[in-house]
Amino acid sequence: MQYIILFLFIFVPFFSFAEETKDPNPPTEKTTQEQEETTLGSLKNLLFFQDKDPADRAKFEQAKENLQKKPFVKMLEFLYQKKKDGFDIHIDGEENDYVLPLFVSFNSSKRSGGLALESGNILKKGQDFYLSFEVGKNLFSTHNEFAYHKNTFILEYNYSKFNQKFYQNGWESEEAILYSEAKKEPYTEVKTKKENMFFSYRYQISNLWEFFITPEYEYYKYQAPSFDSGNHSHFSFGAQYTDNVPMNIYLGSFIKLNRQEKKAMLLDLPRIKRGKLATISYTYGSKWTGSDYEIQKLALSGNYILEFKNRHRFALFAKTQQAYKAPFSNLIESSDMLFGLGIYDREQRGKRGYSFGSSFTYFLMRKKAGLLSLMPFYEQAFINSTDNRYTSHSGTGAILTYQFLHIYLPISLNYTYNLSDSSHHVGFKIGGHF
Repeated sequence: MQYIILFLFIFVPFFSFAEETKDPNPPTEKTTQEQEETTLGSLKNLLFFQDKDPADRAKFEQAKENLQKKPFVKMLEFLYQKKKDGFDIHIDGEENDYVLPLFVSFNSSKRSGGLALESGNILKKGQDFYLSFEVGKNLFSTHNEFAYHKNTFILEYNYSKFNQKFYQNGWESEEAILYSEAKKEPYTEVKTKKENMFFSYRYQISNLWEFFITPEYEYYKYQAPSFDSGNHSHFSFGAQYTDNVPMNIYLGSFIKLNRQEKKAMLLDLPRIKRGKLATISYTYGSKWTGSDYEIQKLALSGNYILEFKNRHRFALFAKTQQAYKAPFSNLIESSDMLFGLGIYDREQRGKRGYSFGSSFTYFLMRKKAGLLSLMPFYEQAFINSTDNRYTSHSGTGAILTYQFLHIYLPISLNYTYNLSDSSHHVGFKIGGHF
């Protein structure tokens, strides 16, 4: 109950080394790691290797893959030199610095638009910075992320006013997920104001594990006096395990794919690649955190991904959550139990939930001009309502995505059939996955 997980991207500096004999496989003897450093600092610490360590093949491959995920890497090769007492590991790399403006989104129903700015390695120290904001008639949000070596810092603020709707069939919808009203059912409408700000710190423990802690300020103001208006502040902490998981799991967001990864996507893999991701998190809030309400929640999730030789991907997802203590506003939401694949305009809340899903990414085209993929998906969530019955929230559909390889501009078309209420939704987006 004391750990939490988030998706992990390793941020490390890069080095140039003298050329040596190339070996496609990691060494099987001990390493001596005599490294010629540049101004970017020491690589030993960030690879989690020590002098004279036995060369573990799996550990080495994981470290190599994590280095290759850096957005500003143009080229990266691992080189080895045979010596009497083992191998010297060298890295031949070419880095890149950039400032990149990105178009994020435009939402006509919320009358809002957003922009983002991403920069990398500007100070030649291997750091990344990402800034985004969205402004609308009744909303404002900003997301700021800074990564340096093993540390990642995130600061986010959100403010919105909306009418929360409660339908007779027990489903409720916020403006944030309201795309259309599939059925014109009678509903109760409550004016709502929400303010949220959090700071998150993540630390890379090893090539596979990351720890983070997130204090969060959250405030609700409802028009209805019987609702839980007030301070819902809390903090979360936990850990994440990531092994061979590609950054673009859903293949709708290629923004952080560097040039080397894009080039690699055009090539077949030598063998089937298996990836695993597991997360556990615990959330707590009470008087001493500033909250007016007791909040205790535990969450577990896991992903398993098969990446075939031709780059097609099959993924399985699962989640479970338990709210031991929580007011209505902090109950488990069925939209959070799903996996960000479908489009829905209703959701359910409860004290307990579990979900599962799957997707298959099929590449219709992999050429220098770009990547075209079709991803059919299915996702299913069950939420325990107040009368101790489980309510279903599920959908199936497909996402068609095209990614230009020379510019950071993914384009996605999403079709979702909501199995819970037989509604249809179509969405179009530039600059990320749904």
